Amino acid sequence: MGFVKIIREKHPDTPIALISPIYSPGREDTVNGAGFTLNGMRSEVAITVEKLHASGDGNIHYINGLDVFDTNKAHLLPDDLHPNTEGYGIMAAKLLNLLPQI
Repeated sequence: MGFVKIIREKHPDTPIALISPIYSPGREDTVNGAGFTLNGMRSEVAITVEKLHASGDGNIHYINGLDVFDTNKAHLLPDDLHPNTEGYGIMAAKLLNLLPQI
C-alpha cells in the first residue's frame, strides 16, 4: 500500500494494476521468511486494493496472479519459480487480455 501511495502523490489518476504472485509449486502454502504464503500474499494484495477503492481510488485494480499463470502451467517453471520463455509468452498474452478490462 505504501508504494501505491508514493505513486499517487505525483500521479493521482494513473491507472495501476496490482498483480499478485503467479503459481509456484511448493510455495503456495509454505510460509516464507516474512511469514507469508503465496495464497496469503494474494489475499493481502486483494485486500489492499479493496482498501484503496474504499478510500476513493477508482484507478487501482487487482489481477489475481493465478489468472495469469496457474497450476496447469507448472511444467513451464524450470526452477519451480520463474517461467521459461514459453511461460513468459503465456503470461504476456493473458495480461493483454486482462488489462484492457481495467
